[in-house]
Amino acid sequence: MPRKTTGQQQSQQSGAGHGNMGRDKNQDLTSIGPSLASKHGIQKRESDSGMSIVDSMQRRNSNAEIGLVNTSHGRGPQNRMVTGVLTNELEARTDEPDGNQIITTPQAPLDTRQVAKTAEAAPPDRIAEAERRIAEARRRNQRIEAYSSLGKPRRSRGTRTRGDPLPRVTEVDSVAAILCAGCGSNTHTLKGCITTISGDIRGCVFCNNMSHATDACGQFMDLSMGQRVKLLVTDRAGMPPILTEVPWWVWLYKFLTTPHTKGQPIPDAFPWRTEFARDIHDGKRGSKSVQEYQSDLDRSHDIRVLPPDERIQIMDDVFSNFWDVEGRVWPARLNELPSLTEANAETTTSAHGNINVDAPATAEVERYRDTIVRLSMELCEKDKEIESLKKRLA
Repeated sequence: MPRKTTGQQQSQQSGAGHGNMGRDKNQDLTSIGPSLASKHGIQKRESDSGMSIVDSMQRRNSNAEIGLVNTSHGRGPQNRMVTGVLTNELEARTDEPDGNQIITTPQAPLDTRQVAKTAEAAPPDRIAEAERRIAEARRRNQRIEAYSSLGKPRRSRGTRTRGDPLPRVTEVDSVAAILCAGCGSNTHTLKGCITTISGDIRGCVFCNNMSHATDACGQFMDLSMGQRVKLLVTDRAGMPPILTEVPWWVWLYKFLTTPHTKGQPIPDAFPWRTEFARDIHDGKRGSKSVQEYQSDLDRSHDIRVLPPDERIQIMDDVFSNFWDVEGRVWPARLNELPSLTEANAETTTSAHGNINVDAPATAEVERYRDTIVRLSMELCEKDKEIESLKKRLA
């Protein structure tokens, strides 16, 4: 007698002894009742080619190997399957601790900027391995040193773990590392920049960013008077000045008139005037562009490759350009010359023989003499102007 079907073709029925849900022909059926497939006629989904039809699947790229994954409800077969719904997913794993490596690992295969970052807690064996590496690094005393404006190294602080990270989606741009917050160069920081439209270097040379001024930074406030003068005057000699609320020549004047700084080295070179720095930027001074001068400075780290500001070479120039204009008198400390008796008694030996150390003192005397003559001439000019005004008023 032919077997009955439940409204479907017998070739499509999955019942006892039919298709892949059938029992073994040699199995004892006396103690087993009818199956669900026999009762309800559950249909299998199969294409003419013998491949299973699934609701959806994804094409995944994991570590540069492409594979298909059944993402239907309840999953099911993972091979010999077809579907009308297909999506792409980029997946990659890395054990590298570096954040850039984590991002670029999945970016490279499909050339995409959209990256889904999923962080998973490391198993205990990996945590133990990480702790072992940290301990080894500490034993080797590995550290990163960042140099302050004074050239003194300071150690960086090691980061501590802050619990399990959370997954997030990030838009990643492929950009080059920018070191200078002022001009965007990757060959120097703000501390070594000479490119300025305004004539002075704005932002913070400690933090290398534009969020605040140098003298508003806590690191600047921690400096002594002498260290501040070194930062603003000596370290910027022959370059554009750093913009501060109190300008560099006022700091220098305070340094020269404060008792506790007596005996400390006095600067003998000074920053450019802002007018000169603007002219360099605009190409009105010098034989090169500001970009060429900056490139020369980055390669040599020698300010002698830069054009000098001839109007600000000695302390007298600081007086005439800044202090005198603001009504400040000549600092008395600059008038305190070394004792000529002591200078004549001391000599020093060099490769060229004995050199009398009173030569610098003589040069100082000549410079002060020239200053006195210049100031006298200026006073004479002022007197002439006063007499001229009196005649006009009369």
